[in-house]
Amino acid sequence: MSYTLRVTQTNDTGRHLLETVARLSLKSRVLERLLCMVSSGAPVEMVWSDILDTAREAVPSEASSFFLADARGGLEIVAARGMVSDKVLGLKLKRGAGVAGACLLDRRTIAVSDVSRDPRHAA
Repeated sequence: MSYTLRVTQTNDTGRHLLETVARLSLKSRVLERLLCMVSSGAPVEMVWSDILDTAREAVPSEASSFFLADARGGLEIVAARGMVSDKVLGLKLKRGAGVAGACLLDRRTIAVSDVSRDPRHAA
């Protein structure tokens, strides 16, 4: 069974509802793709790249990277996209270094609109 939502008059409530449905739909598609990737049995390097590509679809950006943490809290870039992706791939950061290190220490996501202006940026 499927439903079709049709809004004939665009008001704030209708617009908000449509935006909410669109966000939930995107989240559902991203989650489904991530679950398929993780359970695929593909080489982990391929999964890391696929996860990064999926994240970039959900949150468009000029550049992005996927980090893995080691037992001591250090980070290593294992997948990267953007102009300098080949230069940062394999880069290792000490515990707490950079925006990614701050995310790991705080155990939360940190939204940064211009990383070059963020004092935590490790480049």
